[in-house]
Amino acid sequence: TWMRLAEAGVRVGKIPDKLYGWRQHVLQSTRNHGRCSLDHLRLCKAHFLLRSLPSEVREIEVWSVGQTLDAWGRALIEAAKEGCTATPSETSTASMPASSVGSPTIRLVEWRPK
Repeated sequence: TWMRLAEAGVRVGKIPDKLYGWRQHVLQSTRNHGRCSLDHLRLCKAHFLLRSLPSEVREIEVWSVGQTLDAWGRALIEAAKEGCTATPSETSTASMPASSVGSPTIRLVEWRPK
């Protein structure tokens, strides 16, 4: 919902007044339901990221390590295959040119601080 609102140009901000109370507990479906898994939430973020990119963006870089980097790579590639604007590419630390106009390259960079 938040990503759809942002995509529609809705302005969201913080106000000083308390509007409602919010309670979270361990049995909430948002913490336990499979559709709210980390992989599904990452795919949702990748989907909206690719849809919201300005047309002049030619490359997306994701800097991370290990399983997190792999998971973001899979999510971005899957979102791209669903028809978002980015074009999937192989995991690499080298720069890869965009494959066509309007289709940014996805570049995954494994980064480990020394």
